[in-house]
Amino acid sequence: MIPPGFPRPVFPGQFAGPEPDHDFFPRPLPGIQHGLPVGAVIAFPGEILQQTGKLTAAITDLRYMPWMICDGSALLISEYPELFRVIGMLYGKQGEDHFLLPDYRGYFLRGVDLGHLRDPDARTAPPGPAADPGGVGSTQMDALQDHQHDLTISPTPVTAGEGPLKAAVPASSQTGFVCTTDGSPRVSQKETRAINIAVNWLIKTK
Repeated sequence: MIPPGFPRPVFPGQFAGPEPDHDFFPRPLPGIQHGLPVGAVIAFPGEILQQTGKLTAAITDLRYMPWMICDGSALLISEYPELFRVIGMLYGKQGEDHFLLPDYRGYFLRGVDLGHLRDPDARTAPPGPAADPGGVGSTQMDALQDHQHDLTISPTPVTAGEGPLKAAVPASSQTGFVCTTDGSPRVSQKETRAINIAVNWLIKTK
């Protein structure tokens, strides 16, 4: 509610005369459109033509947009100077006139720890020069934290078979599988992972 006698606010584009030039209505900065700076990364929920190679009704063509897939592609510095000022050669280079995009394919993204000890393990430095080798662009391989299992032990040998061919099976112990509530195993021979959904990571290039 506007107090009595207080002038009603006027927003950009609604002035009767020339729009005033002051800090209440800052002009867009170079490299920033619609609030997203060059170098911003977003999770995109749709399929990308450059990735699938198949043109369908529900697919996005990035050729006419200022976005690219974070797939490690090489870009010409002179063609993308604003993005180069943001990431430089942090993710590597190709020759002296091309820099590489970050390659986020198959990666979960994790916030830089900044000394909070939520990321206590060592990290691998990015391929290019970095002020903090354990900061932005550094990576970690998958790992399973030290943990414990309940141990189930058979107290006596188990008899298998019937009649004269009975055989005594030695007592055994096992930790069992990690299972869902319905008893089906939830294991992978290849990785440790959280429940997830796949997206395309896009980076703003211009």
